[in-house]
Amino acid sequence: MKKFEIIFQPSGVRGEVLEAKSILEAWRELGVEIESLCGGRRACGKCKVKLVEGSLSAFTDDEAKFITERERVEGYRLGCAAQIRGDVSILVPEESRPGKQVPRKAATGRSIELNPAIHPYYVELSPPSLGDPHGDLDRLKKGLFEKYHLS
Repeated sequence: MKKFEIIFQPSGVRGEVLEAKSILEAWRELGVEIESLCGGRRACGKCKVKLVEGSLSAFTDDEAKFITERERVEGYRLGCAAQIRGDVSILVPEESRPGKQVPRKAATGRSIELNPAIHPYYVELSPPSLGDPHGDLDRLKKGLFEKYHLS
């Protein structure tokens, strides 16, 4: 069987793979990280890539479920369905790259200023009585104003 060169962009990873391997098989062989939630069963559409240069197998009905006509014209294919037929250059779009969390290398001391939306205030109010016509809210407002000058 023939071997063809495949280049993945933007990472620049390149290598040789056997003819008729899918792009998914090639990127697994070369260690390229591309989303493939269904594991290559042509069921999720997450492994969408763009053919920049070269030749791949014919477009399949499975790909048509996930790739619009406009994307097809632009060269988009499913990595799990498209097979390599010659030297190719493949662009892995941002949405097909896994979002990895990057751990910090070392802990750093940083001061963070806290400014919560709610602040506690302690107010003692006179108990309600029949002789005082003010309601609870009015007494609370008066107590906050007198002690903390809050309106």
